[in-house]
Amino acid sequence: MRSSKIILLATLLALSIISFAQIDKRQILGRIVDDETSKPIAYADVTLSGLALSTSTNQLGFFQFEIPPNAKELIISRIGYEASKVVVPDVNKFQIKLKRVFILLPLIDLNSPSLSKTDLDPSWKSPIDSFPNNTNAQYDGGWMTFSTNILEILRTDSVLNSLSDTLTHVRFSSEIDGSFSIISVTPKNNLMYNLLKSTYKLNHWKSAVQNNKTITQYFDLPIGKDIEEVFTVIEETATPVGGFPDFYKFVFKNLKYPQEAKRKGIEGKVYVQFIIQMDGSISDIKVIHSLGFGCDEEAIRIMSIAPKWIPGKQRGNPVRQRYTLPIIFRR
Repeated sequence: MRSSKIILLATLLALSIISFAQIDKRQILGRIVDDETSKPIAYADVTLSGLALSTSTNQLGFFQFEIPPNAKELIISRIGYEASKVVVPDVNKFQIKLKRVFILLPLIDLNSPSLSKTDLDPSWKSPIDSFPNNTNAQYDGGWMTFSTNILEILRTDSVLNSLSDTLTHVRFSSEIDGSFSIISVTPKNNLMYNLLKSTYKLNHWKSAVQNNKTITQYFDLPIGKDIEEVFTVIEETATPVGGFPDFYKFVFKNLKYPQEAKRKGIEGKVYVQFIIQMDGSISDIKVIHSLGFGCDEEAIRIMSIAPKWIPGKQRGNPVRQRYTLPIIFRR
């Protein structure tokens, strides 16, 4: 009899715990939008960190979850945007903004008499399969064909005369219909912008795919003339004075953890790409893998105040070298 009572009490207790857990669950409705345009981002992957729960946004950028009380963090990923970790808000309806990521393409030199595979940066790899089971956009005919087509459109005296001594960056997107859509030209160059915007000489792209849906993806194309040769793989590579231990001591001493990243518990690596000049100075600093929340800007600031390096050498002579390094953010 006593045994039956114990079993009954245990059953009632278990049912009450389950019932309480069910009551404690709540339904959340989120919307993911573009940070610049506030337009909805469709087909983004949304996962509850530490739990086997995931979904994706619909065409209007909405997603919903029934979440347990221990749900703490959302992880959002979408080709063309920074991956983001977001603390689950206390409210049931909310909006999340994602920043675009522009894939940096190899430089095109408009004064180059011809384009061959040897002209391409040896570090270049086609941006494919950066997301599992998804596909990045690809130009019909490949990168070499795209570069050749751009050269055919822009290699004119009027365009060459309009270029400044610095690199011109053309930002564009590969759209869901496979078309080329120009976003901006920096520094401003109306001639180049109008030529590319109205061109019919470019092939279509095979659009990026996520969650079996075609999506837009963004690219950054540097264009210049009479560009000095920059090496990536050389005989004697550039190194920080005192070696990497001293370099990262400098980073640790001078790094200012962004307050927004601290509040949101953001940790990770920002990969910066830069050029070591022949005198060892650092220039052309760019973020190629973003962490967001102020970390990108801080990584660029750190590299801009870093001491000179020992320059790389090719056949015994100093040369300009492109370098990529992680700047680590850890609380």
